[in-house]
Formats: sequence, C-alpha cells, structure tokens
Amino acid sequence: MPTIESQPLPEIKRYPKYGEQQRGLYSLNLRSGKRKIQKIRAKGSFDRDDLYWFTTFETLDGFFQSGGGMTFDSNGRGVKMTTAASTNDEQRVYKLFGTYAPAKMTWNKDRKIKFKFSVDSVTAIKLWLGNGDLGSATVKHIGIKLVNNALTGTIADGSTEATLSLGNITATTIYEIEIRLIAGISVEFLLDGVSKGFIATNLPTGSATDSSYLLWLSVTTTENVAKVLQVGYFETWQVE
Repeated sequence: MPTIESQPLPEIKRYPKYGEQQRGLYSLNLRSGKRKIQKIRAKGSFDRDDLYWFTTFETLDGFFQSGGGMTFDSNGRGVKMTTAASTNDEQRVYKLFGTYAPAKMTWNKDRKIKFKFSVDSVTAIKLWLGNGDLGSATVKHIGIKLVNNALTGTIADGSTEATLSLGNITATTIYEIEIRLIAGISVEFLLDGVSKGFIATNLPTGSATDSSYLLWLSVTTTENVAKVLQVGYFETWQVE
C-alpha cells in the first residue's frame, strides 16, 4: 500500500507586503514499497479568510449609480462617466455590501486597492476614487481626489481627513493608482508603480458599513462644460 510521509519545512510569509501572517509548507512523498512515485508540495489553507474583488465593468448591474451619465467604452476599456454641461453636475458609481456585508469586512485588516483612470480635462473638474464612503472628506475611506490637475492621496478616520500630494496630472493620460493600507499603521500611495509616500495619521478603523464599500467613483464639473472620467478596472483585496 502507498504511504504518505509529511515533512515540515521552514515557514514562509504568505503576505510579505501587506501583513505578517505565516503558513506552513509541507512536502508529501507517495511511496509504493521503497519506490517513490510522486512528490507534492502544498502551502496555505483551504480555510481562507481574505476577500478579493475585481471588475473590468463588463456591466453596471449591481452597482449603485447616480447621474445617469455612465456608458461603456466601445473598445472594451472599462466605464466612462460623463457629466452634464452644467456647473456642479456629478456622476457617481459605487459598490458596497451594506448591511449584508460579510463579517470579515473591516478597516482593521490590511487592504490593497488598485485601478487605472484618465480624465479628458484638468480644468474645472473634481474626482473622488477609492474605498469607503467618499461622499464626504471626513467619512472613513482610503482613496484619491483630484481638483483640476492636482492629484492627492486621501484617508479619513470618521472625523478628520489626512492628505498627501501625489503631484499634477495631465488630461487624457492613463494613470495607475495603488493604495496599501497596513491596518493601524499607515497607508502607502503608489502612482504608476512608484511610491509617492505614506500617511500615518487619521487611519480608518472598525467594521462599520463604510468598510464594505468596494469601490467609489465620482466626477464633478465646476463649469458649464461636460467632463469625462474613464476607469479601466478596479481591484480590492483585503487580506486575512
């Protein structure tokens, strides 16, 4: 009869960038008599407690929408949000679990979000993009905001917003944003793969409904000229 031999090897970090949890790594040798017939290496656990969500906006079914100016790019490059040619018109899309959120959704665990976006103008425009409720600057969130051409990293703890300048952007250029929350420690902002710095104050904490917003996108024009925001994909990953 074949037998299974288990031999523990040194533990490795499963999430070296976003946490310090570890998992064992085991080598399984299947033998028939003295002849080795197969070796299997396995790591991790089937009892996962992370949460991963990704969209390329094939459809907006299941998203909350406000404004009605959302369309899909004809070449399959995500969602387009176009304001009316009216001062302070806003287009908004968000995705959340709300009261049906899994119990695991919380600001008390490490989290990463990543997305690509572009705008057709950097004049008289405002953007809010990220996780959490970005309808107000002080509600718990992690994300970015744009005022004209000035791009800023933003977080809030429910009463106070903290910000980090990410520099100026140009119209029609596609940018990739990555935001890494190390729970209770800091939030790092990366622009096109380059770290632009950290915020270590006013971090969001707790498991309120705002932690279950997987995505928030909004664009506002501050003149009587329409503005266009385009987002190609959006990724949210909360680790164990």
